[in-house]
Amino acid sequence: MPPSSRRAASPARPGRAAEPEEVNMLAPDGRPRWIGLVGLCLLVAGLALVAGAGWGARVAGQTAAAVYPDLRTLGPSDLRFDTVAMADGPHSVLRLSNTVANLGQGPLELVGELQPNQTVKVTQNIYGADGRLVAQHLVGYFEYHPEHGHWHYRDFAWYQLYTATNGQLGQALTEKKGVKTGFCLVDTVRVQRLSGTPRSPVYTQCGISRQGISVGWGDVYQSTLPEQWIDLGLVVPGQPPLPDGDYAVVSTADPFHKLWESNTGNNTGVTFFRVKDGRIRALK
Repeated sequence: MPPSSRRAASPARPGRAAEPEEVNMLAPDGRPRWIGLVGLCLLVAGLALVAGAGWGARVAGQTAAAVYPDLRTLGPSDLRFDTVAMADGPHSVLRLSNTVANLGQGPLELVGELQPNQTVKVTQNIYGADGRLVAQHLVGYFEYHPEHGHWHYRDFAWYQLYTATNGQLGQALTEKKGVKTGFCLVDTVRVQRLSGTPRSPVYTQCGISRQGISVGWGDVYQSTLPEQWIDLGLVVPGQPPLPDGDYAVVSTADPFHKLWESNTGNNTGVTFFRVKDGRIRALK
C-alpha cells in the first residue's frame, strides 16, 4: 500500500494551526500543567507487563544506548458542552482539546506494515543518541478513521470523567468516558526546547508509513474534531448535561503501556472544573 498522507489524501484536521507555535506548559503558579497520577498507572501495570513481554528486538550490530520518548499529557482544555446526534437520539457531550507532548530524549516513532488480512501492524522504532536505529518493538495496530479521513494508532489515549472535592479526584463516572481512543500522531506544536528538539515538525502525515512525536513537540487534538468528547448520555429536556458540582476530566496517554518510554508514571493530565446552571468554569 502506498503511504497515505493526511495532507495528500484528506483535508487537514480542523482547528490545527498552519504554522507551529510554541506554548507555555506551566500553570500561572509555575507548576506543570500535567499531573502524574500514580494510582491510575498502577491500575494498568499488569496489562503493561503482558503487552510488553517478549515483543521487543534489538537491531543486529547496534550497541548504542537507546534514548526513549517520555509522553506527558497536558491538562485537557477548551471544555464545553455540546449536543451530538447519535443512533438512539441526541446526546450531551463534553468536548475537550487534548495535547500529548514528548519530553524525553528520543522521538516517539511508529511505522505500520500492511498484513495479508488487511490489518496494519505497528512497530515502535527506538533510536540511539547517535540517531541510528537500535531496537524495534511491536505495539499494536493502526486503524482507519473514516470521519477523520486518516489512520489512527489504536488505544493511544483515554478520557474519563470524575467527581471532585477540594481539588481531589472523587468517584470515576465510569459510564462517562471518551469514545475515541485512537489518534493520528504528528508534530503540531513545539512545547519545550530540549536537547534534540527539531526547529520544524518532523512527523506531519497520518499515513501508515510513519507517525510520531518529536522531542520537545506535542500532538494537539482540538475540541472541534469528531468524537473529541466524553459522552454524557441522552439529552433530557429541561435538565443540564451535568448536575451542579465539581468535576475533573482525566486524560491518559498510552493507558495500557504498550509503548517503550523512559517514564510511564507521568502520562496523565487532569483538569478540574465546576458546573453551575449548565455552565462550565475551570478551577485553578
